[in-house]
Amino acid sequence: PTLFMLLASIGLSFAQETEQSIFEVFQQQELLSVTLETDFTNILADKRNEEYQAATFTYKDAEGEEIQHEIKVRQRGKYRRRICEMPPLKLNFDKDELTELGLAEFDKMKLVTYCMDDPSARDQIIREYLAYQLYNELSPYSYRTQLVKLTYIDSANPRNKVKHFGFLIESTKELTARIDGKEIEAYNIEQEDLNPKQEALVSTFQYMIGNADWNTTVMRNVKLIQPNNG
Repeated sequence: PTLFMLLASIGLSFAQETEQSIFEVFQQQELLSVTLETDFTNILADKRNEEYQAATFTYKDAEGEEIQHEIKVRQRGKYRRRICEMPPLKLNFDKDELTELGLAEFDKMKLVTYCMDDPSARDQIIREYLAYQLYNELSPYSYRTQLVKLTYIDSANPRNKVKHFGFLIESTKELTARIDGKEIEAYNIEQEDLNPKQEALVSTFQYMIGNADWNTTVMRNVKLIQPNNG
């Protein structure tokens, strides 16, 4: 998972407050109850398929009222998509609907799903979610997440329901707007070009959680963000 960012220069400043996003609507609850209905039979039939397909995203707000969004969903990721029973997903909300609701234009977010439907699935999801939460406490330059209690419904076979924990991750587009920066696509970055405090924090935290699956040479599982005032 992409947990961290390396910054291209010192002196990030936060952007001015903007419209609330759909992700921030979800983030107002400690645990969000969600039902995602789509043709999972089609998704699982071809792990290489990256086309969006129609889906229904239903959640309960803080008052317990059910709210429904017609969205699109597709597979994402590489390694997990190949080995997991349920591949990671990307959710795409309708921009026109978000505008009508008075929400910001950030229409996409990632959904971290369970890998295998076994007793260890819950613990694995919670541990990964807590890694994001812990890094949030250490640095504001990090992805926000929202824990969800998710019911998967296969529209091709509605009796086929699976319930698991998962979590949502805000999009990089929303993150960069929030911290007033822009994503840079670059490789073989020299260490002296990075924010030294942020680079040290990223490296130390990765070591602390035992994650060796990252690399700044090929920008593997990290993001390079340059501040707009840099």
